[in-house]
Amino acid sequence: ESMTQTLREKYEQQLEQLQRQLEAKQQDQLQKLEAMYQERIQKAVETALKEQQIILEQRMAQLTQDLETKHYQELVQEQQRSAQLIEEERKKMRKLVQALALREKKLLSKQKHRRPVLQGDNVDSDNQKPVYNVAPPSSSSSWSKPLSASTTRGRI
Repeated sequence: ESMTQTLREKYEQQLEQLQRQLEAKQQDQLQKLEAMYQERIQKAVETALKEQQIILEQRMAQLTQDLETKHYQELVQEQQRSAQLIEEERKKMRKLVQALALREKKLLSKQKHRRPVLQGDNVDSDNQKPVYNVAPPSSSSSWSKPLSASTTRGRI
C-alpha cells in the first residue's frame, strides 16, 4: 500500500504539473489571441480612418471645385456688369462729344456771320492784332429799356 501511495502521489504531482502546463499554454494562447484581436482591431480602425480620410478629401475637393465655379461665375458676372457700365459711359461720352461738336459748329457759324471787318490791312498797325467791327446793340434789346415792375399802382 505504500507503493500505491507513492504512485498516487506521483500521479497527483504529474497531474498538477500537467494542469500547470495546460494553464500556462492556455494563458499563452489567450495572450496571443488578445494580441491578434488587438492587431485586427487596429487594422480595421486604420482602414476606416483611411476610408474616412478619402471621403473627406473627396468632399473637400468637391466643395473647393464648387466654390471656384461659384466665384468664377460671380467674377464673370462682375466683368459683364463692368463692361456694360463702361459701354454706357462710352455712350454718354459720345453723346456729350456730339453735343459739344454741335455747339461748336453753331458757335462757328455765328462767328462766320460776325466776321471781323478789318480796317486797313486787317491788322492794327501798333499791336499786330485783327480789328473787329462789332455792330452796336439793336434797339429791340431788352437791356436798353429801363426795368420796371408791373403793378396796378403804376411805376415805382
